[in-house]
Amino acid sequence: MLWLIILSAIFLLLLSFLFASFLRFQKLKRLILSEEQTLEDDIEKAVMQLLSERQTIKVRLSYFKQVLEKLPVGVVVFNKDYKIVYTNRFANRFLMRGIQEKKEKKILSPIEHSFELSGMVKQCIEACKETFDVNDSESKRSFRITVHHISSDDGKEIMPIAIIEDISEERRLEEFKRYLVSDLSHQLKTPIASMKIAVEALQDYGLLEDREKSSRLLKNLKEDIERLREVLEKILLLSKIQSYTKNELRTEEFNLKNLVEEVVSRLKPQAQQKQLKFELQSGDVMIQADKGLIEEAVLNIVENAVKFSDTEKKIIIRVGQKDRMAFVSITNFGPVIEKEEIPFLFQRFYRSRKGGIKSREGFGLGLSLAKNIIEVHSGSIDVESSEEKGTTFTIWLPVKNF
Repeated sequence: MLWLIILSAIFLLLLSFLFASFLRFQKLKRLILSEEQTLEDDIEKAVMQLLSERQTIKVRLSYFKQVLEKLPVGVVVFNKDYKIVYTNRFANRFLMRGIQEKKEKKILSPIEHSFELSGMVKQCIEACKETFDVNDSESKRSFRITVHHISSDDGKEIMPIAIIEDISEERRLEEFKRYLVSDLSHQLKTPIASMKIAVEALQDYGLLEDREKSSRLLKNLKEDIERLREVLEKILLLSKIQSYTKNELRTEEFNLKNLVEEVVSRLKPQAQQKQLKFELQSGDVMIQADKGLIEEAVLNIVENAVKFSDTEKKIIIRVGQKDRMAFVSITNFGPVIEKEEIPFLFQRFYRSRKGGIKSREGFGLGLSLAKNIIEVHSGSIDVESSEEKGTTFTIWLPVKNF
């Protein structure tokens, strides 16, 4: 019986040990499951946070890209091998036009082909220069390229960035200043020299006592002074017009026909000296514009027609409307303007070489002034010239609310 009691005690001890182990196992299992759930929750939170940060970065990159796309300058990013990895809209528009894609060849862009921008940027960095200029002969535009470079965190890798600015307008203004200094001074020499000779003749040769000769010299002096006043007024007006915006114009509604009739009336004495007749074909056309400036533009073109017309001819002026555009066409019969010469007619100080003495009269500012006035009103001027139909300048202007 003793061994049975001992065996029962051992069995009960073993059973209690197993039960205790089972309890510890269940507790450990619950702990592991709890830790697994916590870890899973932590991982899920970390993933959600990473996704959120990724989305934030993506949104910011999108905003940053939109900013780059809307910048009024070109942005070109290179890798460390000076290969282009990004260009914004401005850079594409001005430097990547005419891209030709062929299956057997890689894409060639003017950045790499015409301007050799990659090589230029590399040379610029190596020479420690920050800027260089590029002139595009096809589009007749000028660009200034400023080079920056960004180092990586370890300070080894360099990513060059090129900022491209369109400096065509700046160059145009510089050219205009050179015109004022050189061409204008050259153009003013003749009347000033003529005035000097007249004054010296009156002083040194006693011509003041000769009423007839002194009157003739004084008349010449007055004409030269008037020419100087006229050219200076045109230059001042031209410089103002080139800086005008539409909001600065003193617009009003007026009848274009009446304005043209006033111009014709002013120029009739000048036309009668060459036995010219005006033929006006017009109807009422109401436009909204700066009346004083439009009158100046029409006056310059009609005066030019009188100047270059052959004697005993007629000058035909038509005023009308086509769709939402008003027009004034001035036709004269004189020397034919060659097609090659037409693009130069509206340049400042340009005077035709084929008009003989007539082309040397004046300072070559009238047509340039007229063109600038019409363009600031969102209009245009067309020119056609032939032996049979004569030379016609046509002014186009929006009828209202240009």
